Amino acid sequence: MISFLVGISIAALLTSLFAFRFDAGRERWLLAFYFTLFLVIEWTASRFFLPADAFGIEVAAVCFGLAILFAMATSYRQRKEAEMHGSEPEEGSSGAGRRHG
Repeated sequence: MISFLVGISIAALLTSLFAFRFDAGRERWLLAFYFTLFLVIEWTASRFFLPADAFGIEVAAVCFGLAILFAMATSYRQRKEAEMHGSEPEEGSSGAGRRHG
């Protein structure tokens, strides 16, 4: 159970890093694809190559915390870029529905 939770946290962290680095936060299908890819790779590595209980629950907590920070940074950057260009943020972001004068 813990190894699966660690796998999900590592996949979430890698996906949020990908979204931040390549500005892919608006591409939901691409993020879902990369999350699934990272989860399968991590699960395969932990199942066949890593010893049992190689990572503790602490690793999952750190990875989830970093994933949340990078997701927030990606959202903030997208909002700021939308404000700079005078357009409204994409639907689904927290600033949707605001009108800029």
